[in-house]
Amino acid sequence: MRNVLSTALLAVLLAGVANAQETTGAKAEEVKQEILKIETDKLAYRLNHRGSIEDWNKQYDAVGIAVTQPNGARPSGSEHVAHLKDPNRAKLRTNNQFGYQVRVYDDAKIAVATYNGENTFSTDAEKDKITTQKTLDTDVWFKFPDGMWRRIVHDAAPAAGECSGANAGFIQPRKE
Repeated sequence: MRNVLSTALLAVLLAGVANAQETTGAKAEEVKQEILKIETDKLAYRLNHRGSIEDWNKQYDAVGIAVTQPNGARPSGSEHVAHLKDPNRAKLRTNNQFGYQVRVYDDAKIAVATYNGENTFSTDAEKDKITTQKTLDTDVWFKFPDGMWRRIVHDAAPAAGECSGANAGFIQPRKE
């Protein structure tokens, strides 16, 4: 029975993916600008120039967001926010995100943002031990019925050969 249900679900999902086409035109351009503003505003929060990144995550991350970090960890949304509040975690010292591309789908209800990231981290105890992290990031945004854009997926993949080091600021992967 489980295989039948799984096969049926997969067929429905694949049919939706096969029919997915990028939305274009004025509506898509408006959505791209909205998502770019949210994404670039995040930088000020990440460096604590405007509130905190926890504030940004609470405002824009959907409950149950799927997060994958460059080291393979997949924290829940609440684990991710708790980690950001941990005073002993490696702190973000510099943040550079560039090369943004936004694609819009499903009559402008879904947007996929991709970008490159280059960040440096260190702990408060070892500020001179800097770890550099280069990532290829993907954020999937969904416009909820209340009109609010919320991030439902955040995937940060390591750029070739990057993201190693003890101070990279990641939650450690679960041992499964």
